[in-house]
Amino acid sequence: MYKVTSLKPKKKNFLITVEDGKNLKDYLVSEELILDFRLVKGKELSESDFQKFLKAQSKDTIYQKILHFALFKQRCTHDIIEYFERLGVPEDDFKYYLHKLYASKVLDDESYVSNYISESFELKLNGPRKIVFELENKRIRKELYQDIIADISNKKILENITNLFEKKLHSIKPQSVNKTILTVKQFLINKGYEFEDIDLVINENRTLIESKSKEDNALDKDFQYALNKYKDEGKKKYEKIYGYLLRKGYAYHKIKAKMGEYYDE
Repeated sequence: MYKVTSLKPKKKNFLITVEDGKNLKDYLVSEELILDFRLVKGKELSESDFQKFLKAQSKDTIYQKILHFALFKQRCTHDIIEYFERLGVPEDDFKYYLHKLYASKVLDDESYVSNYISESFELKLNGPRKIVFELENKRIRKELYQDIIADISNKKILENITNLFEKKLHSIKPQSVNKTILTVKQFLINKGYEFEDIDLVINENRTLIESKSKEDNALDKDFQYALNKYKDEGKKKYEKIYGYLLRKGYAYHKIKAKMGEYYDE
C-alpha cells in the first residue's frame, strides 16, 4: 500500500510525497493529475493504482514540458512534432499529447495560420509567395491558408513593395542604374513578391532610382579603378575595362562616352 503523506504547491504544479511503508519519495505533478487520482494528503493507493500513477506521472512530466513550449509562443502542429522528436518522445505517444493540446485549444493550426499570415505580411512585409513557402515547410494544409492569401488585396501588396523598395533604395551605394534595379528586384523577389508587381513599382519610380544611383559619380569611380587594375594589360587593357564596366551594369554608350573622355585627355 502507498500513502500520500504531503502535498505542497510548487510554482504551477504540486510536489507530493509518497510513502511505500519504508521509504519516502517526491513526485512533481500537475493539477490535472491531482484531480485524476484524487491525490490529497492521507490518500492510499493500491499497488495497481500506484503503477498507473507512475505511468501517468511520467507522461505528465513530458506533457508539462510540451505545454511550456507550446505556450511560450503560438506553435503549429509541425513545431510540436519537431519538439517531440527533440525530447525523444516515442512516436506512438504523439497522438496522446496532440489530443490534449488540441482539446485545450493550446494547439490550433487554424488560428496559428491566421496570425502567422497577418504578422508576416503586415509586420515583416513578406509577400504571398514567401508566406506560402514557409507555411508549406511547416506542413500546413493548403485549405487553411489559401483563402486568406487570396484575400490579400493587390493594393496592399503594392504598398508593401513600395515600402520595401524605398528602404532598400536608401541603403544602396552609388552604382549603375541597371545594377541598382537588379539589386532591388532580387531583394523584392526574395521577400516573396511577383515579378509583375515588382516591375510596376520599379517603372513608376525610375526617376528616383536614377537619382539615388548617382550613376555618373559611380562610373567615374569604377572607371578609375579599372584603369589602375588593367594598366599592365597592353592591347587588352581597354577591352578588359569595357568588360569590367559592362559587368557593373553600365550602359555601353555611357562606357564608350567615358572612354572617349579619357582618349581626349
